[in-house]
Amino acid sequence: MWSGNYLVAALAVLLIGDVACAQQATVRSGEHDGFSRLVVDVPKRFPWSVKEDGRRRTIAIQGFEGTFDLDQVFDRLSANRLARVNVADQVGAMEIEMNCDCRVDISWAGNSMLVIDILGAPRGPDEPSTAEAALNRDHPHTSGLPVSAALIASSRPVTAGRLASSRLAALMKDQPKVVDQTTDFLRPARKAIAQDITIAASMGLLKVENHRTINTSEDRGGLSATDPLRVDGADTQPDVSRHVSFGTLSATELDPNSTIPDQAHTAAGWACLPDEQLAIDLWGTDRSFAQQMSAARLGFVEDLDVVSPAAALRLARLYVYFGFGKEAQQLVEWIEDSETAEILNAMALIVEQETYDISVFNRQIECDGAVALWSALAQSGDLLDQLPNVNAMLRTLSSYPIHLRELLVPRLAVKFTDWGRADDSARIMKLLEWAPRTATDAEVMARALAEARADNPADAAKLYEDVVNQNNAHSAAAVLEMVWAQIDSKKAVDSATKSLIESHAQEQRGGPLGVQLVDASIAAAASAGLYDEAVAGLLERAAKNASPSEQRAIAAVAALIVRGSSDLQFLKQFLPENGVKWSAASGQVLFEIARRMLDLGFPDEARRYLSASKSWGLTERARYLEAEIDLASGLPEAALAGLMGLEGEEAQILRAKAYGMKGNHVSAHHAYLAAGRSDDALREALLAEAWDAASEIAGPALGNVIDQTEDVEAALDSRQLQRGKQLLEQSEGARSDIAKLLSETGIIGVNNAE
Repeated sequence: MWSGNYLVAALAVLLIGDVACAQQATVRSGEHDGFSRLVVDVPKRFPWSVKEDGRRRTIAIQGFEGTFDLDQVFDRLSANRLARVNVADQVGAMEIEMNCDCRVDISWAGNSMLVIDILGAPRGPDEPSTAEAALNRDHPHTSGLPVSAALIASSRPVTAGRLASSRLAALMKDQPKVVDQTTDFLRPARKAIAQDITIAASMGLLKVENHRTINTSEDRGGLSATDPLRVDGADTQPDVSRHVSFGTLSATELDPNSTIPDQAHTAAGWACLPDEQLAIDLWGTDRSFAQQMSAARLGFVEDLDVVSPAAALRLARLYVYFGFGKEAQQLVEWIEDSETAEILNAMALIVEQETYDISVFNRQIECDGAVALWSALAQSGDLLDQLPNVNAMLRTLSSYPIHLRELLVPRLAVKFTDWGRADDSARIMKLLEWAPRTATDAEVMARALAEARADNPADAAKLYEDVVNQNNAHSAAAVLEMVWAQIDSKKAVDSATKSLIESHAQEQRGGPLGVQLVDASIAAAASAGLYDEAVAGLLERAAKNASPSEQRAIAAVAALIVRGSSDLQFLKQFLPENGVKWSAASGQVLFEIARRMLDLGFPDEARRYLSASKSWGLTERARYLEAEIDLASGLPEAALAGLMGLEGEEAQILRAKAYGMKGNHVSAHHAYLAAGRSDDALREALLAEAWDAASEIAGPALGNVIDQTEDVEAALDSRQLQRGKQLLEQSEGARSDIAKLLSETGIIGVNNAE
């Protein structure tokens, strides 16, 4: 018996959907080793019978009075065992026609799935099918060409558009020239052609031009075998619109040497999950949500106390198909196969954008199947050494219905943008350009992010603003990115936007988005010139380890202050130790702070900020600035040591200044000459009294002045020597006279006696 919680959960699932829906059995397909399989989903088990007629089998389900949905029959078949599937005239019966003399085994799986296995060797590559025989007979230029979409990549050179057009013409043989588009005969043909061209387009084999959509009954008209190939609006052809809508096609030649890669392993040897386990496009149909849920819940509970694992699996897959990951997770525990349950749970988490701790898709981003897409969506960090298989992802997404593409394409594009692969991101976003539709908010935001990363912040801000104005669930995230885009584009955030982001921050408080909104509002305050308010906000947000969001806010506030504030405001915020972790700012911003500190006469503070900037990487500019700080601090020897190995004008100028401070004016003269600074070199030559070197700079005039000065000095020296000689001679004569006088007076004698 159930516990109360299980009963409530089951009843909640059962209550979803519309009870009154017409019975319709969806026919799905799958390719296996040695056989092709059809699965008919009916409400419950019925007696069945089969009638054989050559390669044709008529399968009647007795007691089933509904219709058959054949839209997905050929979605996943590639072995060409099956030629055609039709609804028989008999109620509850369908006809299958084979391309081979194969055995057909029919059995029940679970409580409601009739399994039809077609066993035997597939048709050989040179053996035409019924449709191809007609194609080859009426269009000899296409003889031998495979029609299967799975073999497009290995076809001989042929235009994909021409192949599809010829195929349509062959299939319409003996039909009226203008055929009603709802004719059952055309539905499989149109479906297959649309799939072929979709896959070819996703592989880059052709492109879509001149898009047009048929929306009115007057414009729908008929389809002629001679008309350009087209697929019209979703309201009349929902089976086709799930894959692609397009206008006139221009095709490029297929590569005759191309091959289909191995889907089982990556180039590095990692195993790849098979497509059959990820075939989300087969888990739902084009019917309404209510109709599909009503059909899926039939048989969910057996005898009111046992949950059917098969029904739980179908229902969980249907939830994932519609993008309801949480609801799918509630059913996973009832799925018997553990691997299937793990895969489905991982897909449900990805749908809900919870990509943490998903290991089932690890290292499969290089695979050539659907798992490459889900591995990329599960990737929460950098790619490291992985090479994403973008073509596989495009092929997978192109087979998904539009609602799944709208859900997954923007997310995948954002990841590729974050990985720095803008071209791949643009290719992925083009998958949403096939059909006329209003872009979703997620799509607009993905395009905005691409613009921001392409250094077009103004264009990004405008796209974000469009989402903000919708005032819906995406507005908070959009206003967050809009503010950052405005700041990056050096546009001041106005007061209305500042108030709006503060309001969203209050609404989202307590969650990760709320924290990011607070940080962006702090940066918005600095953008508006409210520096004190911004710094106060940073102090309030200060944590032991700054989050990426807080680091971004610190870097933005620091950049806005250093580049836009007055000298007084600049010194007020950066001179004291105010508790803000300015070191969390980028190396470029810290370098700018150090530069401005030095210019304002604070070399010690400049050195502190420069030291913090060097933790982001020692650049050549940092070495130059460090030399300037050394010179401003009176440390010429340190400056010369720091400039070792650097060349160029700036290095020589700083080197010359250091030599000059040391009094080595000759070396300073040569350094200035190497930098092309002749005036400074002349000054240093004059200080060194290197007259010849100075005259080489100043020219002949300075040389004449120097020569005349030397002559004058020489003349002056000569006259001074002559005068000294005369004075010496005169002094010697005077000394003799004085000595004679003293001797006559007896003074010398007296002194000698004493």
